[in-house]
Parts: sequence; C-alpha cells; structure tokens
Amino acid sequence: MGFLKLIEIENFKSYKGRQIIGPFRRFTAIIGPNGSGESRGGSRG
Repeated sequence: MGFLKLIEIENFKSYKGRQIIGPFRRFTAIIGPNGSGESRGGSRG
C-alpha cells in the first residue's frame, strides 16, 4: 500500500512560490466518484 509523505507545489492556485506541505500522518480516506455517497458515513437517517 502506498502513502503520501509530502506534497511539493509551486505557484499553484493561492499558493505562491515553492511550498512543501507535510509530512502527513497516516489516516484512512474514503474516496469515490462525485455523488456516490462517500460523505454519508457519519450521517444518520
């Protein structure tokens, strides 16, 4: 299984100049296409 250590960007959207974002801690993410219900996990009803 792969994971991100950090992200390096340069002049991307509102980030000016070279930016390094991270290091990231390990976490679990639920991903899927738009409208497929991936954000419904914490809601009731």
